[in-house]
Amino acid sequence: MQMSALTSKELLELENNSLYLILDINYFNDKQIDVYNNIICNDWVPLFCNTPYDGNLDVSPIIIKLESNNEILLEKAKNKIAGIVLNSNLALDELQQKLAYMLTVESDIKKEGICLLRFYSPITASYLIKKQPEYFGKDIKETFTPSYSRLSWNHSLLKNSSDNYKLKIDDSFRANLKNQRMAYYLGYYEKWKKISNTIIYDSATSLVKLIESGKYNKKEYKEWENLILSFPELLKHNYWIHLTSQNTSFTEKWKEACFLVDSIKQNQGFKYD
Repeated sequence: MQMSALTSKELLELENNSLYLILDINYFNDKQIDVYNNIICNDWVPLFCNTPYDGNLDVSPIIIKLESNNEILLEKAKNKIAGIVLNSNLALDELQQKLAYMLTVESDIKKEGICLLRFYSPITASYLIKKQPEYFGKDIKETFTPSYSRLSWNHSLLKNSSDNYKLKIDDSFRANLKNQRMAYYLGYYEKWKKISNTIIYDSATSLVKLIESGKYNKKEYKEWENLILSFPELLKHNYWIHLTSQNTSFTEKWKEACFLVDSIKQNQGFKYD
C-alpha cells in the first residue's frame, strides 16, 4: 500500500479515474443546503438501498459519482470527516451493490451476532486501509480518506485485494478503532495540525493506553498529551511503550516518563527499537 496527500482540487484533477464519494449525510445540520444543493448535477444513490437497512433511507449514507465541480462538497466532507472517496471502474449501481454487501460483518461476541459496519466512516476506513485493505475487494483500486488534521486527503493505492475476504469484528479491531478515533480527535486541534499523520497516530495509541491503564483527570490527561506533543521521540522507545501500559499512579508514571525524557536527551541508559 502506497500513500500520499492531496487537496480536494488535486483529487478531482486526477486522470483516468471514476471517483465516488461515500458521504454520511447525518453530519450535516441542513442536508438540503449542505449536501443536496451541491449534487444537483451528480448521479447518486443511497447506500442502504435494497439492503436490510433500507427502512432507514432517510439517514442512509449516499454514494455520489464525483464531477470536476464538486470541490466545495469534498471540502465539507473532509472538514467534517463525513466521508471517504473510492476509485472504481464499476458503474454506480454496481458499486452500490458491492458496498451494500460490505455493510454486514460478523462479531466474535455471540450476542452481537451480525453487525452493521460503518466502513464509510473515515475512522473505520483508515483502520481497514492500514490493517485489512483486502476488505475493499479487487474492484476498488484507490481510497481517499481525510487526514487526521482535516487539511488534506490521504491517498492510498490498494493491492492484493480479494472479493472473498471475510472481516470479523474482534478485540484487535475494536482496539485499533479506539486509536483511530483518538487520532482524529487530536487532529481537530490547531496544535496538532502541523504534525505528521504517523506521529498523530502513534501519539493517539499511547494516549489510549495511558487512559486505559489509569484513571486520569482532565488536567493529567492534558499533561500527557502535551508531553508527547513536545517530545515525540518518546513514542518509539521500548521503555515508553512498556510504561504506557503499567497500572501505576499518575505521579509515579509521570516521574518515570520525565526521567525517560531526560535520559533520551542525554542519550544514556536506554536503547531504541
